[in-house]
Amino acid sequence: MVEHPKYATMEARSENREELVRIMDKQFMTKTSAEWDAHFRATGDFIYARVQSVDELVDDPQVIANEYITTFDHPAIGPIKMCNHPNIYSETPSGIFREAPELGQHTEEILIDELDYSWEDITVLQDKGVIL
Repeated sequence: MVEHPKYATMEARSENREELVRIMDKQFMTKTSAEWDAHFRATGDFIYARVQSVDELVDDPQVIANEYITTFDHPAIGPIKMCNHPNIYSETPSGIFREAPELGQHTEEILIDELDYSWEDITVLQDKGVIL
């Protein structure tokens, strides 16, 4: 197949990509992903990576080594795994330092401190169901 004119160059493969994908899909259906993994590892000169599910990524050694997933102790639900901050800076710490606020958690604080609402104004909004 490598020597076939339709697939011999990157340009030819691009022009015939739909047919090539159908051929490859059919071939890949002949083995499990574990069998293909073993086959490609044994070949030794083929660079590849299998697309993983979210559940698989959480336990991937490279994901763990690069700290792409972090465990965060959420005050309401306990320890949870979540995506870590995507950037690493040389001198500025980055990461997940606290949980996201609950719905309405800061409503009163913002209305009073930032918008000069009174407690009476807030009570009216709560009674009308405008805020929690």
